[in-house]
Amino acid sequence: MPTQHWKGQCYPIGGVWHVGFHSAGKKKPRKTEVIYSMLLELSSGTDMLKRLSKKGFISEYDDEEDKRSKRVMLTAQGERIVGLCQQKIAGCRNASFQCGRGGYQAMYKIAEGTEQKLSARFQDLKGQSFDHIYKDMTAAES
Repeated sequence: MPTQHWKGQCYPIGGVWHVGFHSAGKKKPRKTEVIYSMLLELSSGTDMLKRLSKKGFISEYDDEEDKRSKRVMLTAQGERIVGLCQQKIAGCRNASFQCGRGGYQAMYKIAEGTEQKLSARFQDLKGQSFDHIYKDMTAAES
């Protein structure tokens, strides 16, 4: 799969993997668990999961406990994408360790400030596109 096609899938596929991984061994979370854990509106999250399913990254099936609900799981192709994303994250982590103590502390300060700013703006940014959030977060303070 060419790089440009899987990079944009790391966040949504990672969301399915993360919720499944932390759901007491179920590995097959409800669609709503995935959507809300990713801080999305229900309609936006449903559309996102439909796109992932169409691309073959996840499969959807009925919840045996609640017939109104659906569960999702990663397909083999989705698991492959998770592996690629984890490799990229590991590369970034390894690069941060190579910066030495001063460089690491500087990166931590930048990340801490970004996290604080995002937390303060969370309600306004919830459900927005990555490009919108990036532009908002990198805009000069007024």
